[in-house]
Amino acid sequence: MRLVGISTVHYFYFFTFRMFENKLKEMESEIARKNQTISDLKKKLQKPTESGDKNENCIEDYLKEQAEVLKSVPEGTKTEQEYVRENQLLRLTNHDLKKEKGELIYLMESSQNQRKLKGDDLAAGKTGNYQLVAEVTDLKTQLKFSDLEQQRLHEEIKKLKNELDHFDPAFFEEIEDLKYNYNEEVKKNIVLEEKLKTLSEKFGVQVDIPGRISID
Repeated sequence: MRLVGISTVHYFYFFTFRMFENKLKEMESEIARKNQTISDLKKKLQKPTESGDKNENCIEDYLKEQAEVLKSVPEGTKTEQEYVRENQLLRLTNHDLKKEKGELIYLMESSQNQRKLKGDDLAAGKTGNYQLVAEVTDLKTQLKFSDLEQQRLHEEIKKLKNELDHFDPAFFEEIEDLKYNYNEEVKKNIVLEEKLKTLSEKFGVQVDIPGRISID
C-alpha cells in the first residue's frame, strides 16, 4: 500500500491493520504453546496412581500461567485514535479471553477429578484416567476451533484493508457495531469470572482476574 499523499486518517488505519496482523501472529504462537502443554498433560495423566501429586502441580502451574494471560488485556484509551485502535484489538483478544477462562475452569474440574482418583482402586483409577484423557482431548479440540477463528480473522483483515483502499464512512458504522458486540461479550465474561472465582476459592488456587473493560 502506498503512503505517499495519504491522509492522516488513512495513515492511522494502515498501522491499525498492522497491529491486527501482529495480534494474529501472537495468537498462533499461543495456540502452538498450548497444544504442546496439552500433549505433556496427556502423558502425565496416563499414570495417575504413580504421579498424582505431580499432575496436580502441573495443572496448578498451568492455571497460574494462564492467569498471566488474562492480565494482558488492554486497560483502556485516552484519545479518540487510541480508542479506535483499542476497540479493534479488544475485538481480537475478547474471543481468546473467553477461551482462556474456559480452559482454566476445565483444568480446575480435571484437577478435582484427579484428587478423587487417589482413593479409588486400580480399576476405577484406569476408568477415571481415560475420562481425564478424553477431557484433555476435548480441550485440544477447542483450540482447533480457535485456529479456525484465526483464519476467519485473516479474511476479515483482507476485507477491512479493501475498505481502507476505498475509504467510506460506513467503516465507522462497523466500528460502532463492534463496540456493541464487545460490550455484550463483556456481560457474558462477567458470568465466567464469577464461576472462575468460585472454583479458585474452592481449590485454593490463586488466580488474578483483570479489571472489567467496557466501551461506552
